Amino acid sequence: MSTPTPTPTPPPGPWTSPTIPHHSIHPLPLATFHALEAGDLDLANSRSSSTLPALPPFLMSYANRAHWRRRLDQLTGREKEEVPWLSRVVVYSPPASVKGDEELNLDPDLGRDSNTQPSCSEIPKPIIIGRIGFHGPPFPTDTLEVGYEVSPEHRRQGHAKAAMRIMVHLAREMEGIKVLRACVAPENEGSRRVVEGVAMVKVGRERHERRGWGDVYELDVE
Repeated sequence: MSTPTPTPTPPPGPWTSPTIPHHSIHPLPLATFHALEAGDLDLANSRSSSTLPALPPFLMSYANRAHWRRRLDQLTGREKEEVPWLSRVVVYSPPASVKGDEELNLDPDLGRDSNTQPSCSEIPKPIIIGRIGFHGPPFPTDTLEVGYEVSPEHRRQGHAKAAMRIMVHLAREMEGIKVLRACVAPENEGSRRVVEGVAMVKVGRERHERRGWGDVYELDVE
């Protein structure tokens, strides 16, 4: 009799990648999901880790409150196993500031210019710029679907691509995971550029009961 393949479990976090030095992905406890869904930011902050920056109001927008409700509704009584896969917050830790006309290159494709070093020691405080996570545990046993949203004031600054690169790194590190998947609305050019920027390839289209048609992108991470 063959031995069943054990279900992968994600590391507790924060999730990071050696190639993405200024971003990290942090878990939220189930109590914070409930507080955000209820629209109580003070309670959400009190239920979250004291090491996290303050949770931004963006996380309890109308659309995000619906997101937290969907995540709570999908739990099947196995919260301990299921919650670690779900939405986490993306923390951006800015590099040391640079004086004068010097520019600090933050593009992870290029890395920091070896001739450009911070001229002062002041380091801006970390901030939460969005959320990202898997839609749930692997399905059937080896595929993970990722979803994310960046706060409007932090979009088009490379944050989504950085967070997605961490998710790709994580998926490749987890034993038993073969495919990373994302579904993108056809009109969402920004998200299309993000997923294509981490080498995901369009493999088809599917209809979602709530969002309508979406383009399906996948990446082999085995």
